[in-house]
Amino acid sequence: MNYQRIYQEIDRAIKNMSNMGMETREGQENLMYSICESFEKAENVIVEAQVGIGKSFGYLIPGIIISMATNKPLIVASSTIQLTEQLSSDIKKVENILNVDIDCIVGKGVRNYPCFRKIHDNLKSEKLNTALDIAKRGLTKQEVNHLSIDWDGISTNRCIYEKCVHSQDCSFLKMRNQMVTGNNHIRLKGSKPKIIIVNQNLLLQHYKNKKTGKKGIIYENPCLIIIDEVHNLEENQRATYTTSINSSYCISILKSAINKFNGNKYYFECVRELKRWFDGQLTYIKSHNMYESKRVINSGRMEINKSNIINLNKLIENLEDLKSMIELKSIVTFTRKSKMNDNELDEIENIIKALEIIAMNDDDYVIWSEILSNNQIGISYCPSNPSKILKKTLFNGNNIVACFSATITSDSNEMDGYNYIIENIGFNGYYENVEKNEFPYDESRLYIPSQLPNHNNRDNEYYKEIAKHIYNISMHNSGGTMVLFTAKEDILFVSDELKKLNIQKCLYLDDGEVSQNEIIQNFKKTYGIILGTGVFWEGIDLKEKELTSLIIVRLPFPVPDPVIQRKIELLGDSEQVLVPEMIMKLKQGTGRLIRTSKDRGLLTILDSRMNNKNYRYRESILNSIPIKNKIDDSNVIDFLKSL
Repeated sequence: MNYQRIYQEIDRAIKNMSNMGMETREGQENLMYSICESFEKAENVIVEAQVGIGKSFGYLIPGIIISMATNKPLIVASSTIQLTEQLSSDIKKVENILNVDIDCIVGKGVRNYPCFRKIHDNLKSEKLNTALDIAKRGLTKQEVNHLSIDWDGISTNRCIYEKCVHSQDCSFLKMRNQMVTGNNHIRLKGSKPKIIIVNQNLLLQHYKNKKTGKKGIIYENPCLIIIDEVHNLEENQRATYTTSINSSYCISILKSAINKFNGNKYYFECVRELKRWFDGQLTYIKSHNMYESKRVINSGRMEINKSNIINLNKLIENLEDLKSMIELKSIVTFTRKSKMNDNELDEIENIIKALEIIAMNDDDYVIWSEILSNNQIGISYCPSNPSKILKKTLFNGNNIVACFSATITSDSNEMDGYNYIIENIGFNGYYENVEKNEFPYDESRLYIPSQLPNHNNRDNEYYKEIAKHIYNISMHNSGGTMVLFTAKEDILFVSDELKKLNIQKCLYLDDGEVSQNEIIQNFKKTYGIILGTGVFWEGIDLKEKELTSLIIVRLPFPVPDPVIQRKIELLGDSEQVLVPEMIMKLKQGTGRLIRTSKDRGLLTILDSRMNNKNYRYRESILNSIPIKNKIDDSNVIDFLKSL
């Protein structure tokens, strides 16, 4: 391999960017060379690359050059579909920089593609023609706006693959076929560089398939794998290996199965016993004060009741008998109407497997419940240590993997700061210095009001005081304001108080009624106020006047749910988990404010712990925030007016 030639191509690309009037940054160039060094050493690398250094160009340019040099595809795995689509746009610019045609494949999950079979089966007249047009054009869910058709009803979920009569025309199957093939050779000119862009879940599903003996879904021997937003990898790995059962659906499936075969009362009593067990779990959750309020259903991960294991074992035995009866009668029954399908049998198997894992009470699994509605509960389980699986699959040395994110380190000492994520994702390789941007953070200000309500007393007075601070800041801010919460319940209470104050700006609530994309698009037009949680802590790109004020209501310590508790057990110290998780989340949130070298803004923290100079994590928190210049109560309005 001519490594010197690869470095020369990087140098040429950087010059081309400059000649094309594009801004080149030191951190971006360092990132390019880091990838080349990782490839030359054949070792994995992990780097924190701060917002604004041009991270995507920093890994796309060397990755494409290496794809050309090796005649192998480059795989890029991001954490969201939004980022995969942004990468598609960036690749077009990279084509101009490198003066080369790039074969780019974007792979998405099955729910994002239209299914010809479902369209023909479920739709008629005008809706049929509309959906067929979408399918023939190969559009995905993200490319279709204001669709009057239920997308889930026409998606390729539960695809039957090559068995389908429409397989030759299916955009989902075409994508899958392109993802497993290598670089296309161009006559007389060698091969064409290829990039396969997927979200992390799809890449991890590929490795899960391989681990369980199934067929892989992505090219087996790429030149390099890029993991972007690697701070999400652990949670995505956990999600890939999570199996869930829904109480209402379980009962419905079992009743349907018994009715198909005229089952006797014994089997119906078995189903009633399962329902009583689910109801007991629901009662347990509510009785342990895990229900936040009557206004908001707590959809977080909660502990389950393991006290009644003896009865649970008897229930499992009865369900096994029921499953055996169904399988036997399914074999001897030839009428299409009454025969069980594979999905129904799989669901019954999932019910039994979940109950068996709960009964085993094995430390190899973490188990939790979630309230889905007032009378429904979900039970989920997954391996308790995702890092073990990642170490054996993604980081096993078979491929070179380069990992990046703007928020990886979780300590004021950036070298030690890599330890937490390395431990949690099973990373095997080396790390580089944090690549810092050159944003003028000294032109922005950090504001911690001198008088704040006690963060522990989340009563009516607490919400009134928080709302007053938000009101006073936003009313003097000519740009947009985003307020980040750690609980949806807080959003509802604070929004009520803001309305009582007769706030004149448009309020956008992350309450599940409107999509994140719709909120952002409307917000950009009005410079209003977003009250957000969850997804609003990261991935939001608002520039200049679109966002000039960011408010953090509470420090984002993770809820000590069963997953977090198991991580604490594995590391042996709650502080080694809760603090790094909070710091990384805080860095993600505060990173929403300053996105370009032209941005200026006010970062406000409304958590009373930050007013206590003896608070043990105060200095670590302040060190993690790029905005260092503080402002007091008397100067905050003048600063807001200057933005």
